[in-house]
Amino acid sequence: MLPKEEKQNTIDIRLLALHEIPMFSKLRNDIDKESQYLIAKKGERKGSIMYPILTILINRKRTHTFIAFDNGKAIGYLSLVFAKFKKYRGNAYLVIALKSTHRGRGIGNQLMDVAEKFAKSHGKRRIELEVFAKNINAIELYKKREYLTEGIKKNAVQDEDGFDDVLIMTKNLTAVTL
Repeated sequence: MLPKEEKQNTIDIRLLALHEIPMFSKLRNDIDKESQYLIAKKGERKGSIMYPILTILINRKRTHTFIAFDNGKAIGYLSLVFAKFKKYRGNAYLVIALKSTHRGRGIGNQLMDVAEKFAKSHGKRRIELEVFAKNINAIELYKKREYLTEGIKKNAVQDEDGFDDVLIMTKNLTAVTL
C-alpha cells in the first residue's frame, strides 16, 4: 500500500455547469456544516437557490468554479475569482473546500493543479488566498506548492476556541524579472 500522500485518486475535476448549480449549492452547504476553517458555518448561508444561480450568472466572466467528483459524487470545489479592476487584472483569488471524508488524499493538490493551470492559461500572474492560521494542513499544502505568506490579519476571526489570525498567502505564476 502506498503512503497516504502517494495514493492515486481517480477524481474527475471539471468546471461547474449551469445545470449543476443546485448540486453545488448543496455541496457548499454540506461542507459548511462540517468544516471548522471556512468563514460560513452551518446554517449561515441564507436564501434560496436563486442567490448562487444569479451570482454565478452575473460574475461568469470572472468567477470559475471547479467541482471534484469521486465516482460521480461531488466531494469538493475550488473557485477562482479574477480581479475586476485593471490594475489587479493579473490576479486571481482562490477558495477551496473538500468534504472531510476526502481530505488528506491529494485531492486538494489536484484541484490546485487545475486552478493554477487555468489561471495561467487566462493570463493571470498571481493567485491569492486567505487561510486560518489554525488550519495547519492547508497551510502545509500551500507552502509545498510555493505559496508565500504576505500578510497576517491579526485576530480576524472568532470561533468557539477564541480568536484566530488569517494568513494572506500568494503564489506568482510567472517569473518576475527585476
